[in-house]
Amino acid sequence: MGGSGDLAYGDDKVSQPKGLTWQNQANIGAFIVNVVIVFGSQTPIWPLATNTELSQRFTTLITPTGTAFSIWGIIFGLEGMFTVAQALPALRDRPVINVVTPWWLAAQFSQVLWSILFASTPSSSPLFMLLFSQVVICILFLSLAGLLLSVEAMKDLPAMDELLLTTGFSIHTGWVMCATAINFAQVGVVGRAKVPGQLAAANVCLATVFALGAIFATALRRRPNFWVPLVVAWASFWINQELAEAERLRKPREFFINWSDDVIEAVRGAAAWLSVAALVLAGVAVGLRGRNYLSAQGQSEKDQESEIYWDSRTLKDTEMGK
Repeated sequence: MGGSGDLAYGDDKVSQPKGLTWQNQANIGAFIVNVVIVFGSQTPIWPLATNTELSQRFTTLITPTGTAFSIWGIIFGLEGMFTVAQALPALRDRPVINVVTPWWLAAQFSQVLWSILFASTPSSSPLFMLLFSQVVICILFLSLAGLLLSVEAMKDLPAMDELLLTTGFSIHTGWVMCATAINFAQVGVVGRAKVPGQLAAANVCLATVFALGAIFATALRRRPNFWVPLVVAWASFWINQELAEAERLRKPREFFINWSDDVIEAVRGAAAWLSVAALVLAGVAVGLRGRNYLSAQGQSEKDQESEIYWDSRTLKDTEMGK
């Protein structure tokens, strides 16, 4: 999707303003539909269950406190900025727009579908619908991850374009990655896994989220991503805060398990350490970015010196030949 190869930015000179491309129009339409469905699903007019209601019903060991979900405001704000910016005459034909559009459209479609499927989870026998929503949210995560990897493959991308046009996608990827882990843990809850099974699922989810955060922070050669581990740190912090009192986890409900204080404290401690480790990963990614910048600057200076040297040699050879 959106095969980018080693795309380079060409001449920015434009003789006259170009009209909106199909990518620009599709991005605008997809964003509007996504906002209406996702935010509409949290209002009283939504005919199905809200995410808040279902999160309370399917509470897991790694469900964060409600404050964590405020990150959606940041995600939609930044992706709204992308939607507007990519339609501006100065930016609408940037190569990065062509690269991200197919992946983002797939992500938008998957997110709308997941919102509807998750909200449609029936009161009786909810396992099948949760499994279906798990598949869809995995597709959503893979679409966003593919978007970031496609941007990573671009050889030349101005820093301002990256900041303005891709920051929201990085934060979105990090949050969906965490949401995918929570959705997986919810499948265990609804499947009525016992204490060992749910505890194992929680540990696997935390470890997987950390591993993926490390990949985004350290394995991307051109643009190590510090936003993804920052989101992991955010989610882990609010898991830790939720487990401080664990009121929602201890409240009797349909899928209730009487968790011991030792287990809750152990998972809470793991979430705290994950938050710290993710912050360290973000710092490493920033350091790698700095190294890449200095390396590029040094190479540019060497290229300039080499060009000056060969120009002088050419001039001398020309003078000697006269």
